[in-house]
Amino acid sequence: MQKQASPITASDLIEFLKVDSSFAFEMKVRELFASRRLRYHHGGTYEDPHTELPRQFDLRVDLNCSLPHVRTRVFLAIECKALSEFAPMLVYRSPRSAYEAGHQVIAQTCGDREKIIGLLHHHMRTPLWNERVGEFPSICTLDIAANRSRYRSGDFVGKSVDVVSRDGSGSRFKSGDAEVYGRWTQALQSAASLLGELNGEYNGDQKIEFTWILPILVVPNQRLFVVDYDDSAVRSSDPYEIDRTPFFIDYKPPMFECDGPTFKFGHFEIMTYAGLRDFVENITGDDSRHYLDLQIGEQACFEALSRF
Repeated sequence: MQKQASPITASDLIEFLKVDSSFAFEMKVRELFASRRLRYHHGGTYEDPHTELPRQFDLRVDLNCSLPHVRTRVFLAIECKALSEFAPMLVYRSPRSAYEAGHQVIAQTCGDREKIIGLLHHHMRTPLWNERVGEFPSICTLDIAANRSRYRSGDFVGKSVDVVSRDGSGSRFKSGDAEVYGRWTQALQSAASLLGELNGEYNGDQKIEFTWILPILVVPNQRLFVVDYDDSAVRSSDPYEIDRTPFFIDYKPPMFECDGPTFKFGHFEIMTYAGLRDFVENITGDDSRHYLDLQIGEQACFEALSRF
């Protein structure tokens, strides 16, 4: 005989909260930004560029940063997943190909070619040859070459993911990506909708401003493992714990156009709470310009911009 369901009480909800810590983890991640008085939005909505329906995001962070010579706006589109110790994430990685390498940055400019070429000539380490005339693009995509990017050829990059657990008997493993797929795709769509902030009507007081948009999936500490395979499909490592790994996606968001190559998100980042904390400390700390330069590559951005 089936047991009759009983009403949920306040004490039941207390027990539920001891088991399901999803919102508590989200608040813990938010505190990374609130405690530093950084600009963030928590729990708002955006319009999905595919369905044109409203979707809720966990966190969006808008950081006004600087490279050594150019002001840079960094958008973080963050989704949180409170994985338990009984079901950690395993990311399968392989060496990044030449096609998969590199990343893109968006540049907004004042449109005055003479002023922009003058700035590039002053700060570029390599000689600048640009004899084009006319107005400079107000917004354009910068393709950062593989050898100048954080996302280099040959480095390991995520290609597939499983959340690994045991079945009810405890004797067999279960795996699948359903538990995290919705989260990382939501981070990606949230990041894509941020492109609407860049409409080509740049009113800043600088000649150039760069924008880097980074989708991030955050999980608790000690819940992120990777296993690496070489190009011959041979496993080259045992699974090991890590705090940050890139994941290849090659996603071209619809309805965003600007000068230059078609914009795409080549990667998103999977981080533990500790990995995100270190990232935030580095990108907002005393040596933030140098750290951001390692992530984006100012000279590579200048070289890409000089081709317009």
